[in-house]
Amino acid sequence: MRLWSRCLLPSSRLDCSPGDARPGAHNVTVRYASDVADPAKRASSLIDSLPGNSVVSKTMIVTLGTGATAWALSNEIFIINAEYVAALLQLSLALLEPG
Repeated sequence: MRLWSRCLLPSSRLDCSPGDARPGAHNVTVRYASDVADPAKRASSLIDSLPGNSVVSKTMIVTLGTGATAWALSNEIFIINAEYVAALLQLSLALLEPG
């Protein structure tokens, strides 16, 4: 096995210089996610964002929404196509945009 092919393996601990790897393979930037929120805190904020006063009412809203969507999909009232996916993507990007 050549040295440059061993440099490309994820488990490799070799120090690959630019001459050892294919062009551009050594220009890798690693960014560690140091600002990742605690999973329990994230789950709690997601549950708190739902309308309702108790966990039972919040669960009921999610269950009814899921059931209504499944019913609409099974009866071909709601059809997911490319336009729907594009609109959903644009809406999610608009909502996530910092402002």
